[in-house]
Amino acid sequence: MRILTSILFLAIVNISYGQSIHYFRVQMGPKMENYEVLNNDNVKALSHVDVGAGLLVGKRFTENFFAEAGVFKNDYSAKFEITTKNQDGIELKSFSDQLYPTYNTAQAVIFGGYRSEYSEKWTWYAQGGVQSILTKKLEREGSQFFYEIAKNEASGDAEQIEVIAFSNGLGPGNLIFRADAGLYRSMSEHLALEMSVSGRFSNLVFNEFEIEYFSQSEPQKKRAVLQNNAKSISFNIGLKYKINDY
Repeated sequence: MRILTSILFLAIVNISYGQSIHYFRVQMGPKMENYEVLNNDNVKALSHVDVGAGLLVGKRFTENFFAEAGVFKNDYSAKFEITTKNQDGIELKSFSDQLYPTYNTAQAVIFGGYRSEYSEKWTWYAQGGVQSILTKKLEREGSQFFYEIAKNEASGDAEQIEVIAFSNGLGPGNLIFRADAGLYRSMSEHLALEMSVSGRFSNLVFNEFEIEYFSQSEPQKKRAVLQNNAKSISFNIGLKYKINDY
């Protein structure tokens, strides 16, 4: 994996040097990460919004085909909901308002893509590539204790629940496959506004942590494992600046 990271870095440097750059662009936007829950049907991973940002440089090889390389800053966190029952058998929900920070990353990316002018002002593009983790750091380490009131909003029933989150750790995942589709809207001769959507996935675990919980009516401790393999979708907005004509 270090070899792949080195190749990506060299590709960035190669595209970036001298007059070979045709443009650079910056983008940022909300992203929705996917955590999966193992070993417990009463714990549900919830969708939530994080933010990612990146800087890329691009080189056009023909009127339509191009390559890009750059770096991204992506942070990851988890959100989940726990369902328990009180002594009357009424379901109580808890923890859904908590955001659990997990890890931070800097990532290198290299793309190959196709573009086509739709009109004088609009250009569409599609691209695919890989992202490799340059740095990966846990944001929260050790055990964390949470005390909440589990509730049923409809009935008004409530009781205390204790949640312990621990064993936050980094997995073997390092490589992410990514596909983008987007539009450029020319604002001037050199400047364009970008709007795009991107999807990312990997078959390896990047992060994993375990939780343990018990409540007044369910004093026996229960556990669940939450995993992240970098599957996500993001909606991006950015600016593209042309440096050299193709």
